[in-house]
Amino acid sequence: RVYAGFNKYCQNLAWMLNNLQLLLDVDTILIGGGISAQPKLIDCIKENMKGLTQWFPTLEEPVIKACKFNNDANLLGALCYYKNNTENH
Repeated sequence: RVYAGFNKYCQNLAWMLNNLQLLLDVDTILIGGGISAQPKLIDCIKENMKGLTQWFPTLEEPVIKACKFNNDANLLGALCYYKNNTENH
């Protein structure tokens, strides 16, 4: 039951990412936040993206990866902002 819910979540994400691909024609899509630290999420999204080729056979499938800093990106961004805006004051 839990796996079915997780797979449905990934199916929905795959459809949304597919829509972004149709609109923006990107090469790579990066997934961020704490959930991106779970490799099963990325694998499940990729599998569901492959299932969409029947609907969009000519669409180039983007590379889907987790962001480098996962959930810490916001903290690094805040630190960078702080350092850039307080050193001269």
